[in-house]
Amino acid sequence: MHDYDVIIIGAGIGGLTCGALLAKHGMNVLICEQHDKPGGYCTSYKRGGFTFDVPHIAGGLKDGALAEWVLGHLRVADDIDAVRVDRLARFVYPDAAYDFWTDATRLESELLRCFPRQAGSIRQYLSIQRAVWQEMMRAGRSRRWTESSGRGHAADGFRHIGAYGCRHAADR
Repeated sequence: MHDYDVIIIGAGIGGLTCGALLAKHGMNVLICEQHDKPGGYCTSYKRGGFTFDVPHIAGGLKDGALAEWVLGHLRVADDIDAVRVDRLARFVYPDAAYDFWTDATRLESELLRCFPRQAGSIRQYLSIQRAVWQEMMRAGRSRRWTESSGRGHAADGFRHIGAYGCRHAADR
């Protein structure tokens, strides 16, 4: 019988990152995955002799971002060759097409141009997204939770983020 401090269900990018951080700080971690390989939305599959990337957008690797700090903290940043892109994706529909930009202001303008009747929801969603991002950045800059030798402190800096998930965006 094994004695684990933490059992994580899902070996996607979030589960793997949490597991790596917790293990680095002395916890005995088990990560369980139902698929035959880890990675979740950061993986690929083969069909008919072709390899397909699972559509996923990985962001936040710019200088000073939380992901950059986490990768450095785990001492794997030098193993990753990140490529900067301005346009993450282009969505094409029968009546419209729009670009998904990495720059938040440019993305907001594009979404408002394409979906003017949803302006209230778009602004509300992006406002919540910015608040969550700012809280993550504040918590990430606080070294308190990573320097603690005691258990149970790793998530202290993120305790308010769940509150954003309880809200929803709706036009008024």
